[in-house]
Amino acid sequence: MTTSAEASYLSRPNGNTAIDRSTLAYFQSRNRSRIYDAVVQEFLKSGISQATLARRMRRRPESVNRLLGAPGNWTLDTVSDLLFAISGAEPAYGVQYPFDQPRRNMRQPEWLTPVVEKELVAARVEPAAQWYDYSKKGFFRPRTGTSSTVNLTLSSM
Repeated sequence: MTTSAEASYLSRPNGNTAIDRSTLAYFQSRNRSRIYDAVVQEFLKSGISQATLARRMRRRPESVNRLLGAPGNWTLDTVSDLLFAISGAEPAYGVQYPFDQPRRNMRQPEWLTPVVEKELVAARVEPAAQWYDYSKKGFFRPRTGTSSTVNLTLSSM
C-alpha cells in the first residue's frame, strides 16, 4: 500500500493550453506554506518573542500574531521584513521543476519512518500519547519533558 497522494489533476504547462485553476491553486498553496514554514522556523530558532518582533517591525503585536499564526498571502516585502527583523536574514530564491523529478512511492509517511538512536522533538504533544511506526520494529514512546515540548525516542519491542 502506498501513502503518496495521487496528483492526477496536476499537469505540466503545454503549448497555448490554459493551466487548470486547481493546478495553479495547488502550487500557490505550496509556495505559501513553504515560505511560512521558513519564517516560522527562523522565528523559533531566534528565541525572540512576538512582542520583540512587533517592536522591531514597528507593528502592533496583534498584527505580528496574525502573520505568524497561519500562512497567508504575504507580499515579498512582508517576507523580507519578517526575516530581517527576526534574525537579520534575507530570503534566498531558486527554481525547481517538480514534473522532472521521479514520482514518489512511499510506503509510509516520512515523519513516521523510524529514526534509530535519535531523539525526535514534537511540540504540544499529549504526554500519554503513543505512536506506532507501522514497521513492526518498535513504537515511539514520549518521554515527559519539563516544558510543553515532549522528547520522543524510538523504543524497540
